Amino acid sequence: LAASKFDALIKNSTSKEANHRLSMLKHRSDREYKKRYAVQHNQLEMMRTVVSALKKGDVKALEKAQEALQASMKAMQKQNGNFLHLLQIGHELQAKDCPYCAAQCIEKCHNEGKPYVECLTSCDGPTAGK
Repeated sequence: LAASKFDALIKNSTSKEANHRLSMLKHRSDREYKKRYAVQHNQLEMMRTVVSALKKGDVKALEKAQEALQASMKAMQKQNGNFLHLLQIGHELQAKDCPYCAAQCIEKCHNEGKPYVECLTSCDGPTAGK
């Protein structure tokens, strides 16, 4: 939503709680925009510096720009590292069976005449019921 629409929603809100939530949402959105703008602005300035250094043949300025780019990449990797960890956890969780599948396995095992204790151990893990 555009900032003016957000302001209008906040102004016309009848509930204090809704007003507060909308204000917080607008504040968060503004903050994210400013952060992204700052990163892109820095990258643009860095690229301008690189172009200028290339035109002048300034090796030291190119080395400095390269170091800045590498630092930027490391910061992005650090920031995205949490997301990669979340993906890894998600894949681990997908490998586990759902409780319903495990219950089906236990029921099938017990109907074959095996005791519950044996069924619980044989139906434990990602291959339960398979």
